[in-house]
Amino acid sequence: MSYFQSIKVGFARDHFRFTYAALITIVFLVIEFIGASHHEFWRDEMQAWLIARDTQNLAALFEQTHYEGHPPLWILLLRPLTFVTHRPEVMQVLTGVFACVTVFIFAYYSPFSRLIKALIIFNYYFLFEYGIVCRNYLIGILALSAACVFFSSTRNRLWPFIFALIIAAFASIHSLIVAVAMAAAFGAKWFLDRRRDKRADAAFFPVFPWSVFVIGVRSEERRV
Repeated sequence: MSYFQSIKVGFARDHFRFTYAALITIVFLVIEFIGASHHEFWRDEMQAWLIARDTQNLAALFEQTHYEGHPPLWILLLRPLTFVTHRPEVMQVLTGVFACVTVFIFAYYSPFSRLIKALIIFNYYFLFEYGIVCRNYLIGILALSAACVFFSSTRNRLWPFIFALIIAAFASIHSLIVAVAMAAAFGAKWFLDRRRDKRADAAFFPVFPWSVFVIGVRSEERRV
């Protein structure tokens, strides 16, 4: 195969992968919109919204989040929205945006088969518990999926990778644990790249962070 033929094949493969990711994201968005329009807010959803809306200042907000059992990132993201509207439905819009970005990243970049991707994306927990129910878990999943993308190219994207892990650490306890695992994996990659043939690690490390990511999703599911 010539150089130009390989470029053409690679472009066609990327175009098909992009089309698949876009289509599955659109289908996810439609199902999520229908589900969200019939969803009544649960107590823990409204509790985060009320803390963001009713606390007088950031100091009081941080003090209140000490009793929530999770880092305060989700409530901090809700805080500006409470100045725009008092309708909690805006949480569903924010969750929908995060969910669609996460689905597209996972469908486009993850190394799994199209069937596995669809099964993960449209399972009960990812579609309902994270896509429709407005909680802090989805931010961690989004940040971890971004970290998986940056993981294989940390030489050129080290700071985006670190930033994604920091966001994950401030999203939930479970994403914090997974972020620590991914940071340890990056340290192992950095060490092995200097002591072994880099080609020996090429098949392992692109898949490893996504495997940790899926394990992290499962751990979040057990928490729900």
